[in-house]
Parts: sequence; C-alpha cells; structure tokens
Amino acid sequence: MMEDFIRKNISDEYADFYEQSSKKDKFQMDVSILAILAFSENNQPVIAKKETVLSEGKIKTRYIL
Repeated sequence: MMEDFIRKNISDEYADFYEQSSKKDKFQMDVSILAILAFSENNQPVIAKKETVLSEGKIKTRYIL
C-alpha cells in the first residue's frame, strides 16, 4: 500500500528501494512519511485512519491514508 503511494507520488526508484527494505525499515519509513504528510501545508488535507485487524492469528494495527 505505501509502496504504491510512493510510486505514484514520489518515484519508482524510491518505491523499489522501499519494496526491498526490511519490515523494520519499512515501518520507520511509513512513520516518517505519515509525519511529513500530517504536518506539511498541503492544499489537499491528508487523513490517516487507524485500524486494528486480526491477521495471521495476531492483532495488528494498520494505518490507511
């Protein structure tokens, strides 16, 4: 999901880098991108919705832009 956002709004090169990153690094990049979007002065408002889901027998949190 974030990879598609990066590919559409930043570049294919960064999206490929994101795709090849570890799960921990992806999480850090996700948080950084969300922080930039949340606190930047955009003409278009950005909303992040938090969801708690059951995946692979575990409770996980995910964010939807």
